[in-house]
Amino acid sequence: MSTVTRILPLLFLFLFCQPALLSAKETSVSQSSRWQTTLKQAEQLLESGNPSAKALEESRSTLARQRDEAQQILENGSIRVRTLQAQLDALGPPPADGKTESEEILNKRSELQKELSTANAPLLNAEEVVRQSDVLIGEFDTLMRKRTASALLARSPSPVFPTRWLPAVEQLGDCLTEIGEDIYITLEDPKVRNTLKDRLPLSGFLIFLGIITLTFLRSLAIQHLTDLFLASREEKVVNWAAISINLTHLVIPIVGAVFLLGGVFLLHLDSFIMKKTISFYPLLAVIFTSGYWLGRSLFSPQRPDLRLIQLEDSEAIAGYRCFLLLGVALSLQVAIELLEIEYEFTAASSAVINLPIILFGSYLLWKLSKVLLAARNNLLKDQTAEDTESAVEANFLLIISQLMKLAAFLAAFFILLGFTELARKLMAPMIVTVALLGLALFLFQVLIGLGAAFLNQGKEKEETSRSLLPIGLTIVIGAMLAPLLALTWGMRWTTIVEIWRTLNEGLQIGDTRLSLDIILVLLFVFIIGLGITRWLQKIFRVAILPRTKLDIGGQNALVTGIGYTGITISVLVAISSAGLNLSSLAILAGALSVGIGFGLQTIASNFVSGVILLIERPIKEGDWIDVSGYSGYVRKISVRSTRIETFDRHDVIIPNADLVAGVVKNMTLTGMTGRILVPVGIAYGSDVEEAQRLLLKAAESHKMVLHYPAPTVLFMGLGESSLDLELRCFIRDVNSMLTVKSDIYFDIYKKLNEAGIEIPFPQRVVTLKEPLKS
Repeated sequence: MSTVTRILPLLFLFLFCQPALLSAKETSVSQSSRWQTTLKQAEQLLESGNPSAKALEESRSTLARQRDEAQQILENGSIRVRTLQAQLDALGPPPADGKTESEEILNKRSELQKELSTANAPLLNAEEVVRQSDVLIGEFDTLMRKRTASALLARSPSPVFPTRWLPAVEQLGDCLTEIGEDIYITLEDPKVRNTLKDRLPLSGFLIFLGIITLTFLRSLAIQHLTDLFLASREEKVVNWAAISINLTHLVIPIVGAVFLLGGVFLLHLDSFIMKKTISFYPLLAVIFTSGYWLGRSLFSPQRPDLRLIQLEDSEAIAGYRCFLLLGVALSLQVAIELLEIEYEFTAASSAVINLPIILFGSYLLWKLSKVLLAARNNLLKDQTAEDTESAVEANFLLIISQLMKLAAFLAAFFILLGFTELARKLMAPMIVTVALLGLALFLFQVLIGLGAAFLNQGKEKEETSRSLLPIGLTIVIGAMLAPLLALTWGMRWTTIVEIWRTLNEGLQIGDTRLSLDIILVLLFVFIIGLGITRWLQKIFRVAILPRTKLDIGGQNALVTGIGYTGITISVLVAISSAGLNLSSLAILAGALSVGIGFGLQTIASNFVSGVILLIERPIKEGDWIDVSGYSGYVRKISVRSTRIETFDRHDVIIPNADLVAGVVKNMTLTGMTGRILVPVGIAYGSDVEEAQRLLLKAAESHKMVLHYPAPTVLFMGLGESSLDLELRCFIRDVNSMLTVKSDIYFDIYKKLNEAGIEIPFPQRVVTLKEPLKS
């Protein structure tokens, strides 16, 4: 009975789990077969000689999806492999030759090795697929880049010859005529007419709303917001009315364009040609509206106080017009490119049609570059000696203006030679680049204002600009702008995805992989740890340590120790959170430590000495010390050096090794009391006892002089011109040593004069001899 009880569950598992296992195995085999089929098809496509662009894109997309599947299997399957490997490691190393291990461990080791081999099989297959896919994707990208370069360098007949103008005009006329005939045929259809009668009122109403929005409503909204701006511009750091005025120039034209386009699309003109023609309008509306808004934002011809680029009014008007007309030029070029997709123009006709647009855009770029140079000159004119930010902005404007001039010249030059595609790829991306940089400047200024308002609790915007906030915003906006600029200048989206994938995969160094996500986690955790450390330091400095009996030096040493400990713990936690395995770097670190030991031994010595100073505290902040010929107060003890402020208000940096290994005189180590010596000379024949009494009286009458130990007067000797006495007394605070000594001298001089005791000056006997007679 017990045997049957044990067999039935096994039989049940065999019957019900075997189909699932077979299904999983079949799925794995099917997936592997599909992967191999895709790889072979990609290889055949590359070997075919001249595959179409569409076939290349589709095959590349399939390879990319397949590679992602294989990569996912690698990531998921590696967990099982690591688990089995950990179990094997727990069993210990296999026995050496001539030695044996127990049968139980031997069976367990064999079982785990089989499972590990089975678990590794799909991973090896997936890794092979990933590598093959990487190679094939690279070949596809190379082939596409070569084709793009060939298309750019393709030369058409030069458009400068008048004999080519008439055929180009005729072809363009035929294109427009075909569009007109298609519209006429569409409108002649009775069904279309009935549809137009039903939808024309609503369509006309939307078109009417679009016109009203672009004219009357826009002017009314801007006037109202301008009044608000004038009333509130002095009250807040972030003037929301000013931002609203700026956004109104963007939002209202977009709303008006939506009404207009909605009215046109509502007619449902179903002709193929008309659909293609009408589909141009949204893109052209976006381009034109963006040019109008950016021109208003950057140059603000009517409102100098809202102007982001500081220029004279005439220059600002010129810059605004250039931006507006560049939007028109870019819209025309996009329209021509879209027409060329549907209508086949000859190479010569295409060059002639693009010639005026390229020349017009090049002229506008050249003129706008001069406006930016004028803005640069204004920055340099107003720049002070310490205004480094203005210097950076001026250099940036210079670089952009020179690039604009270069692109304008080359675009005009290439279109005249017949390189139509190359000229278009120079002018249009430069226009879009200028627009993106203008957008970045607008976002930067708005975010700086928000930072001044919210991060600094209402401090002035200029104070925020001196912090690290502008640098952080520049990095963030630059990172967001980089992919857009890359796409603008012809980089394919798939290439950007490959770069992002490479950053995520990272760089393998030994057993450690450094990737973008690991670096971000590392920085994020470290910044949090650093913030917590600074918070703890502030809590100890402000709330805890002032309530203890520790002196100021001890408090500063403890706060400094908390800072170094917190930074060390933050680094270790950040490394652990990022999952970095630094054991493989131990050999490299050991090799580097030898060089560091010789090359940085002075820094290491100062570091260790700084730690000793903070722990042993032979000196502390606020002490008056005398070291290396310098005397002053200790203001800061760091791990490498100590800063001393002399009595002349000079800062002296002393290496910590000199403080630990050298001789240091600390006047305030154990207390603030100290002794001062006041030497006094009196004339021969004076009453010495009376002088002694007067000196003691002068010392005892000063409030800083201690009564215990009591002041004393010593007879130091018989000098050449005086009887030498010396007053010795202890004072409460050695920091007042010079002041106390000066006060005592004043009092002694007064008392000696009142007692008739003379203070002599040196006397010399000079004997003059007669000169020798020759």
